[in-house]
Amino acid sequence: LTPSIVLYKENGEILVGEQAKSQMKVNADNTVQEIKREMGKEGFTVTAGGEEYTPSEVSGEILEQLLDDARDKGYDIEQVVITVPAYFTSDQKRDTKEAAKIAGVDEDDIELLREPTAAALHHGDKHDIDDETVLVYDFGGGTLDISIVDIDDNTYTMLATSGDTKLGGVDFTAALVDMLADD
Repeated sequence: LTPSIVLYKENGEILVGEQAKSQMKVNADNTVQEIKREMGKEGFTVTAGGEEYTPSEVSGEILEQLLDDARDKGYDIEQVVITVPAYFTSDQKRDTKEAAKIAGVDEDDIELLREPTAAALHHGDKHDIDDETVLVYDFGGGTLDISIVDIDDNTYTMLATSGDTKLGGVDFTAALVDMLADD
């Protein structure tokens, strides 16, 4: 619902989501997207709006926007559950928690949940499943997760998981553009 895009304007203004996306073409040098792929990379920064930002800082802006949007709709946020790719490393998870802290969430109120697990929980809840093994894939904009989850009497066991932090919708779009350009 909210594109993971942040625009850092030269005047210090920060736009997130649709507002950033709408100005991306005219202000590309100050726009950051697909930052989740860079989480956990020690020393990695992006330059936008004349400043350098870490992946946690950019992600913190996105999370802050999501929290503000929820509060504007009247939700009282006490805890935050953030879904992450199933194969995120401990460094990537650390940076994700740091992003939540930057967004103003207390460290004790942050939980991380693997994206395929979240999908399996939703599937099991929606379909009232007692005993089933499901294959869950999360084909996102920048990443791909595939997991096999056993659901048995409301107990969810991750049997296997794999994925790729550099394979997602943006990569398929780029491949299609290349193919069409070659054609």
